[in-house]
Order: sequence, then structure tokens, then C-alpha cells
Amino acid sequence: MEYGFDLGRYARPIATRNPEAQLWFDRGLLWLYGFNHEEAVSCFREAQRADPECAIAFWGEAYAAGPFINLPWCWMSEVEAREAIGTCFAATQAAMERRDGACPVERALIEALPARYQCNAVVSTDEFSRWDDDFAARMREVHRRFPDDADVASLFAEALITRTPWRLWDPETGEPADGADTEEARDVLESAMLACSEAGQAPHPGVLHMYIHVMEMSRIPECAQAAADDLHRLSPDNGHLNHMPCHIYLQCGRYADALAVSRKAVRADAKYARRVGPFNFYTTARCHDFHAMMDAAMMLGNLRGAREAARGIARTVTPDLLRQDRPHLVATLDAYCSSTVHVPVRFGRWREIVDAPMPAHPELYVVTTLMHHYARGVAHAALGEFEAAERELASLEAGTAELPETRLYFNNAARDIMAIARAMLCGEMAYHRGARESGFACLREAVQRSDQLAYSEPWPWMHPPRHALGALLLEDGQLDEAETVYRKDLGLDDEGRRCLQNRGNVWALHGCHECLQRLGRHREAAEIAPLLTAALSSSDTRIESSCHCRMRNLGATAGSADPAGRAD
Repeated sequence: MEYGFDLGRYARPIATRNPEAQLWFDRGLLWLYGFNHEEAVSCFREAQRADPECAIAFWGEAYAAGPFINLPWCWMSEVEAREAIGTCFAATQAAMERRDGACPVERALIEALPARYQCNAVVSTDEFSRWDDDFAARMREVHRRFPDDADVASLFAEALITRTPWRLWDPETGEPADGADTEEARDVLESAMLACSEAGQAPHPGVLHMYIHVMEMSRIPECAQAAADDLHRLSPDNGHLNHMPCHIYLQCGRYADALAVSRKAVRADAKYARRVGPFNFYTTARCHDFHAMMDAAMMLGNLRGAREAARGIARTVTPDLLRQDRPHLVATLDAYCSSTVHVPVRFGRWREIVDAPMPAHPELYVVTTLMHHYARGVAHAALGEFEAAERELASLEAGTAELPETRLYFNNAARDIMAIARAMLCGEMAYHRGARESGFACLREAVQRSDQLAYSEPWPWMHPPRHALGALLLEDGQLDEAETVYRKDLGLDDEGRRCLQNRGNVWALHGCHECLQRLGRHREAAEIAPLLTAALSSSDTRIESSCHCRMRNLGATAGSADPAGRAD
């Protein structure tokens, strides 16, 4: 039974007399809680081989092979949906046939499955949604019967949030989204966490994972910090569980902690990839962990960490992966690859950007190629090479026009992402050509478009447009608006959508501090100064502006100098 992965101590005794079946079931359950569904299915099948009459092992296969919030039915191709429903329906029938040998809670979980997989056929998106609703209703009944079972609480909460994936809260009002079971899921999970604590039990990995997902989109993600602090300690080789605290840490401005848990996740992912290779859906989770690491490093001004993460994505997303006939997976991997372009833009590596080759397979790296045109255009504009910037803009516009409206960039349409790229590039070109008000108008458009994106963590447009707008407003002497822009980015005005705030990031702190100094508001600047000094301590590059697109250093401020004296 040698396995090679340390998944932690969590175990759930099941109705089997075979210790090997028990062990494989526990492994499958932990991978399930870590959203590594393919490995979970493999483990549940090993449990079936060890004990062919173990009903809950077949339940595990049926549950793990089905939809979840990162791959709901509506994101599967017809081929993928047919394969999934075939596996899930057969495993459900096998579990139902064996349920007389299960304990009461196992039997209840098994008997909820037919609501999730109602026939062995691909049905309409609306019908699949009805299945999700019916399954959540059945799991509600299971939870009512077994309210003290943490596994049931976790699975019930997941059923609730799978009904409305990534649409749990109204970002404008901070209230639960219409039609979502957000408050119920939150109550269930908080009750389960309290029960574990009062009983002196270790925190439950599935409950903590689901709680982070419920609270990350809220206006009070701080509520999940304790859950985040516990989760990454529970399952050492379970990459996604190590990563999940990052969703809360990024929202709360704990970028160094986000970088640390991301490195831990990436190490665990590498161990898993060495064993199974890249041709699986979990590869998207591996890229997601690099993506979060990149975001944390960028917010810290940590070029080394950002480049390390970007290289990890570039190594992972190979042409062979993008040649698969799995449209959503391919689009997701391309989106991750495209995000790496933000790193040299963030750190102002203009000549490096224009000298770098374009993707060798633009027919595969579709969005990545478009993002390269954006970055090259911004770099040329910053260097004063406007004819070259115009050519990149034309290529960006032409390529965007060819994007299918259905192509996604995580939870958004790819066209919506490219609209931000166009607005950013047009703004940079106009400003550096001297048409400053036109440039500001375009950058304000980029801010508005970025603000309107559907939630995703990290934010789909990784280089906050407010950082460019604020830097250039400050350079132009429009200090009042620049300060407002920075305060909005930092969440200091406490208005608007919480998920748009980048609390405590070094770039906006620098800009805000500089604005206050130049406005003569020295007392307020002194309040910001310690925060800026602390933020600069995690940077490995000299920061003189919130965006390197600002060409002029307007003079030293307390915080523009690198306290460690490091060279760029």
C-alpha cells in the first residue's frame, strides 16, 4: 500500500473490514477535498478493488467524477460531459446496489446521488442545472439527519455553492447573490468549524476549503483568516489545499503569506506531476497555484518570485497540452500562459519585452499572443517608439475581433479582457505622445472595465489599471485625483466592491504617500510611511512609482529609496 504522498491524518471510518479499502478511501476523500478529482477517482477505484462490496467507495467515484465549481456541466464539452455522466451514472448504480451493506450516513449519501445523475445521457444546460438543484435539496435532507457530521457538512456546502459557482455574493451590495444559498452554506460551515473546535478535534480540510470559497467573494474575507491559517497545515502533499489560503491572504493584503503558501503548493504540485504527468485537468490547478504565486509576488514588488512563477506556467503549458480536444481546459491554460506577460510590464522591462520572441504557435496560444501584442505596444509607447506601438495595437484589435464570443478567460469572456488591454495600450500611447487628457480617458476606461469583470482570484487583469492611471496623474500634477485613485485601490475609502481592493500593496502605498507629501499633508503621509517601509522590505527591486510607465522621477520621497540598497 506504499503510495508516496503525505495527505495528512484525516480519516473517516467506513463500512468495510478491509484496511486497504479504508486507506484508499481516506486518500480519495482527501484528494476530493483538494479538488484533485482524477486522483480521487483512482483512489476510490483502488478501494473498490480491495473491497468490491464497499458501497461508499463507489459513491466516492461517482461524486469525484462529476462537476464542481471549477468545471461545472456548462463548461464541459459534449464529449467530456458524456464521459463524465457515463462514469458517474454507472458508479452511482453500483453504489445503490451495495447500499444495504453501508452504515446509515453512507447510505444517505449514496441515496442522494441519483438526484445528481438522473439519467445516463447528456442533457441541456438548464436540465443539468436542475440536477444540481435537486442534489443540493437531497443533501440538505442528509445534513438534517446528520447535522454533527463534518464530512456531510462539507459535502452539503459544496452542493450549495455548485448551484451558483462563483456567483455567491452581489459585489455591489455585499449581500448574497440572488438565487444563491450563500448564507445557508456559511451557517453550515461555521457550525461545523465550531463543533470541531469545541470537541477538541483537528480542523476539517473540506470544511475549511469550502468556507474559504464562501467568504473570499464577500466584503468580510477576514472572517476566513483563521480557516486559511489552519488549512495549509493539514495535508502536506495536497497542492490545492496548500494553495487555498492564498485566496484569503490576497484579499486581506497578506501578500508575503500568500507567496509562502503558494511556494508550498507549487512544491506539492511538482511532486504530483512527476508521478502522473500533465495530461489531466489538475494541470489547470497547478497553473492556478503559479498564477496566485505570481500575483502575490507582483503585489510585493518581488520580481524574483514573479518571474519564478511565470516560468513555471510557461514550462507547464506546452503546445501538446493546447492541442487537446478539450475546449475549456485549453482556453484556461492559454489564459494562464497569457497572464505571465503582466510580469515584465509590472516591472517595466520594456526592452526585454520588445526583444522577446512572439509565441511560436499563435494558433494554439491565441490569447497569449494577443497579450504579447498588448505588452509590446505598451513597451514601445514607453520607449517613445510610437509607430511600432501602433502596429501592435492593430494586431491586438484584429486578433480580438477573431475571438469567439464564447471563449472564456477564467470566469470572463476573453474579449472583455482584451478590451482592457486595448484601453490600457491606447491610454499609454496617447499619454506618452503628449495627448495626456486623451490618455487619462482611456486609462479611466480600463479601470472601469477591470472593475466590471466577474470575480476571479487572482483578479483576471493582474496589473491594476489604477496603478498606471495614478502614476501618470501624479506625474501630470493632478494630485487630488491621483490620491483618490490610490485610496480606492488600497481600500482606504471603504467604498465599492471589496474584491477590487489591493490592500497594503507596495505600489499604491508608494503613490499615495507621494501624493500626500506633494499635497503638503505631511501628517497623513507620516501615517502611511510605516506601512510603505514595511511593504518595501519585501520588494527586491527599486520602486519609484506605482507604475513604471511614469518616465520621470519627481524627486525622492520617504520610501522611494530602497532601504536595503539593492540594485534593480
